[in-house]
This record gives sequence, structure tokens and C-alpha cells, in this order.
Amino acid sequence: MSADQRLDRLYPALTAKERALMVLRSGKAEEPPDRAIYTTAPQEQRWAFNRLIRLMNVCNVELASVLFVLREQISGLEMKYAWLETVHMWAVDAAALRCLIVAPGKKPITASEAQATIHALLDQAPVP
Repeated sequence: MSADQRLDRLYPALTAKERALMVLRSGKAEEPPDRAIYTTAPQEQRWAFNRLIRLMNVCNVELASVLFVLREQISGLEMKYAWLETVHMWAVDAAALRCLIVAPGKKPITASEAQATIHALLDQAPVP
């Protein structure tokens, strides 16, 4: 008995899940599945087999497009997060500068007050 004859006897005994797994394996290997997988399926298994094939298509096609959209949204969120971090660092630096600028210190004085202070200090200084 040849290998083809053995396979011809084996194919009708396969379950819908086994047939779907064979199609999945051939798809992963980038080879076309054997036509006998489809043609030897009993009528009562066709609904279950077609359901499994549709599930594989959903996973491979539709889910892939959803994952692509999610990846693009995540990259957009990463960009927004980087922008937010930049604004936060700017705010921290601005607050530090504000503290330095508004730091309590001596009040500014006018030119006439400065002259009076200088003369007072000079009058108090010892003469050599």
C-alpha cells in the first residue's frame, strides 16, 4: 500500500479540529494545504471545520489590523507622554527660577538713599 493510499484512508477519519490544524500548519509553513483536507471532510464536520477556519482568519487578518491600530495609538501616547514630561520639567525649572527671583532680600533703594548711606559710612570710617 502506497503512502497516498494510506493518506486517502486516513483523511475521512480526521476530525474537524485535526483538519483545521493541518491547514494552520501548512499556512505557517507558507505552503498550500492539501486539497484532500477539504474534499474528504464528511458533511457533518463541514460546519465545525468552517467555523475553525473562520476563527483562524479572524486571528490572522482582523486581529492583526486591530493590533496595528493599537500599536499606532501607543506610539502616539508615548509622544504625548514625552511632551508632558518636557512641560513638567519646564514647570519645575520655572518654579525654581521664581523662588530665586522672588526670594526675600533687602528692598531696593533709590539713588539718593544710596548716596546718604555711602556718606554715613564714610563719616563713620576712621581717618588714617
